[in-house]
Amino acid sequence: MHWLRPERLADVYRDLAGALREGGALVDGDHLYDERPGIRELAEVVKNRRAARAGVGANEEWKAWWAAVAADPALRERFTADELRGISTGYGNRLSPQEHTRLLREAGFAEVSPVWQSGDDYVLTALR
Repeated sequence: MHWLRPERLADVYRDLAGALREGGALVDGDHLYDERPGIRELAEVVKNRRAARAGVGANEEWKAWWAAVAADPALRERFTADELRGISTGYGNRLSPQEHTRLLREAGFAEVSPVWQSGDDYVLTALR
């Protein structure tokens, strides 16, 4: 969900709230960016150190992956130019857990909370 524009994400959350019966849960494992600068910076350090320990620092990074998609004629047909420009940054919509919580509550979810976090990776749960 981190790559959807906020207005589109709000639509998706409303659709999901409408599709879930009372008591149903939406669980989203995603990249979220905390509004608090100190927490956001600390999460970035934790993520980078974890990647270094796991030996995945040299893996293909997001921007290079999307550049390869944009260069491939068959794949380029599946994405609009706007999508490629918006997605290729690798940073998506940069919405915080707080902003996702607001959108989920506005969509009709009664309770919203992160149930797991490591760096900027979250599992956010919303109950209908």
